[in-house]
Amino acid sequence: MSRIESKKEKDEQYYISQIEKLIEISGVTGEYVKSMELYAILSVKYTEIEQDEYERIILLFEKFRFGGKTLRDYELYVLECFKNKFIKLLYKKSKIHKKLILRYKYLL
Repeated sequence: MSRIESKKEKDEQYYISQIEKLIEISGVTGEYVKSMELYAILSVKYTEIEQDEYERIILLFEKFRFGGKTLRDYELYVLECFKNKFIKLLYKKSKIHKKLILRYKYLL
């Protein structure tokens, strides 16, 4: 594996772990194994997240994890945009105490 590929794999794993961490921090509970079913719970709290958008993220997760495929740059960009959108939504819907925790404990 070349140096560029290993860096890209780290990027993919970074985005996936960050998005999963954000979902967990947001208080969405359910079976994380059934990622598509989490949307029903997630959509109640965060109406701004479209179902197509969420499904695209899950398909990228599966492509990397189960398909063993390297994500392309534009797919990494999709993950980055979703992560940033989720951070803004989470921060916006949080009270001051949770905002402080998000900012200083999780460094969001």
